[in-house]
Amino acid sequence: MTHLSSIFSAIGEPTRLAIVERLLREGECPVGQLLDVADITPPAMTRHLKVLHEAGIVHRRGCDIGNIKQL
Repeated sequence: MTHLSSIFSAIGEPTRLAIVERLLREGECPVGQLLDVADITPPAMTRHLKVLHEAGIVHRRGCDIGNIKQL
């Protein structure tokens, strides 16, 4: 899969798109504050963020994996 297709694949899922939109609007945000984007559990949010991270869309800040930011 090319880098561009992995990005589109990642944001093609509605919950992940909502996460990206929220980060674009508000900037860096703790993971716990993203849970209200969709009615999902913390483990589900972690899985969505992992997909976004692997696609290069979001990044962790420093050593604190509780904070993320968008590109």
